[in-house]
Amino acid sequence: MALSPTTILIVDDHQLIRETWAHILSNESHLKVVGKAANGEECIELVNTLNPDIILMDIDMKPINGIKATREVRKISNPIKVIGISMHSHPHYVNRMLEEGARGYITKNVSKPVLLEAIEEVSKGNRYLSPDVKVTLVEYVLTQEKNKKRISEREYEIVELICQGLTSFEISQKLQIKKTTVEVHRHNILRKLNLKNTAELVNQFYC
Repeated sequence: MALSPTTILIVDDHQLIRETWAHILSNESHLKVVGKAANGEECIELVNTLNPDIILMDIDMKPINGIKATREVRKISNPIKVIGISMHSHPHYVNRMLEEGARGYITKNVSKPVLLEAIEEVSKGNRYLSPDVKVTLVEYVLTQEKNKKRISEREYEIVELICQGLTSFEISQKLQIKKTTVEVHRHNILRKLNLKNTAELVNQFYC
């Protein structure tokens, strides 16, 4: 008895990409594209009716982005497996998707074999990251370790709070220290890491 094909829902706000992915997957007998959605909102609606095995989820969409859509999908049906697909390999996006329950993450410039491998591995219950995403994550870890050695524990704690979007006043309240002390720490962090401003700091720590 032949096994049922793995059903897939494609979610992306660009029609050309949706059609391209659907065409690529249509040549695989063990895969079946059961639906296409232009945004997270449509995705959530289709999940209720189609109940696909796997969702190929774009990240940057409106009004509901892929991260929020993944969270909602997991609430509706835990068995559905999500693979994040984006132009971004930045650790921030990867981590957010994985935190919300995605089982895989690949970039849009991957080859067909990598796309198929991602679907196969995730359908088996495994996690999957495309090679370029793995490289970015390794660079992130190495950068973090290098930066940790150049600043104090307190300064690194402040960096983490800056990455969360907190202001100097909010950081001072959270750490129960003076705002001026936070400002001094921020100045020292930039000086030690040879950075010009907070924007460069955030980019340095991939946050």
